[in-house]
Amino acid sequence: MQRLGFTLAEIEELLDLSEHRRGPDELHRRAQAKVAEIDAKINQLTQMRQTLVAVMAAECDSLTDCSCGLGCPLPALEITGPAGTNGDH
Repeated sequence: MQRLGFTLAEIEELLDLSEHRRGPDELHRRAQAKVAEIDAKINQLTQMRQTLVAVMAAECDSLTDCSCGLGCPLPALEITGPAGTNGDH
């Protein structure tokens, strides 16, 4: 189940649900929540990839200041992060 993206704690909860035979509704709800979490990660990684490709295309020689004159996104990315996050990537 870890290969499907579930943490050990989540797997423990799912096994507990299975042991109590509460029906598929809760299992389906948790699986749908995991799919949404995976989709969000894919979206974030896609945005990070697009930004990195733009940085490479700008050919700046600095990671902190745009030196190419094209306004590459890396300095702004460090301040705001991808898609407005705090810059932790």
